[in-house]
Amino acid sequence: MAKIFFYLLVVPVYILSLIPLRGFYIISDLIAFVMERVVRYRASVVYINLSRSFPEKSYSELRKIAHKNYKYITDNFVETIWAVTASEKQLSKRARIVNPEVLADIYETGKSAMVVMGHTGNWELLGSFDFYAHKGALGFGNEHVRFLYKRSKNKTMDMLTYWIRDRHDPATLVESHGAPKFMLKSRHQKNLYFLIADQSPHPGSKYSVDFLNQPTMMLNGPEQLSKLMDLSVVYLGMEKIARGKYEIRLTKITENPKGEPDGFITARYAQLLEQDIIKNPSAWLWSHKRWKRTREEINQSTKIEKNG
Repeated sequence: MAKIFFYLLVVPVYILSLIPLRGFYIISDLIAFVMERVVRYRASVVYINLSRSFPEKSYSELRKIAHKNYKYITDNFVETIWAVTASEKQLSKRARIVNPEVLADIYETGKSAMVVMGHTGNWELLGSFDFYAHKGALGFGNEHVRFLYKRSKNKTMDMLTYWIRDRHDPATLVESHGAPKFMLKSRHQKNLYFLIADQSPHPGSKYSVDFLNQPTMMLNGPEQLSKLMDLSVVYLGMEKIARGKYEIRLTKITENPKGEPDGFITARYAQLLEQDIIKNPSAWLWSHKRWKRTREEINQSTKIEKNG
């Protein structure tokens, strides 16, 4: 049944993707208005998250951030649909890496690397990014890239999301639960793993940190996997500089994960992500229920300090 619904969705998504990007932004404005003013999509979650993260801001300031945030969400959505049939030339204009030498230096060492990021910029467009076109500057090409993703509980939506992400991307998509096994099998290859690491973790996660003015549980995955496989770790910040245009900035966290103190990688990631969110607070997923771990779970975790 899931396959039937999937094929029923693929056709209209493909047809919609033929709309010019300018036309999509008109649609985005309309959807954002409906989400914010009519259905008030997760409005309580958005405002609670914002008020707790920025206690110094007035209600009017928070409203402005929330207003821009709804447009940010819908822009991401329409850009992702548009990318389905966009040409490689069109997609290449959407994002550029400001400092590719960070990855090039790691490539020259012969090591694999893990790139950790948050839900900032338009992370979905990374699936359409032609790493091979930048191989001279990055070292790593499409054949090295592995995107780790979390499978959706809805089988139809999972199939549709996979199809969209796999349209232009010759890189390998790896389901996050199978990542350790995949990495072990591929340990003799030179790989570049991408992982979004700002989701609310499952119960039993090890680390917590003061993040956006509140105690926050963090995913164990990036730190555990990088130490297990001896992966260099790089933070990716993706900043929206205009509608449909992004700048990617890379920050090396470590080239020697096994030699770092317990919690260092997680704390540094949290610090870099927090800095990006504070710089541009409207460009993050405030509608996500990020802080749903109980106080008891947080107290049982290992608290780590952000470092610089």
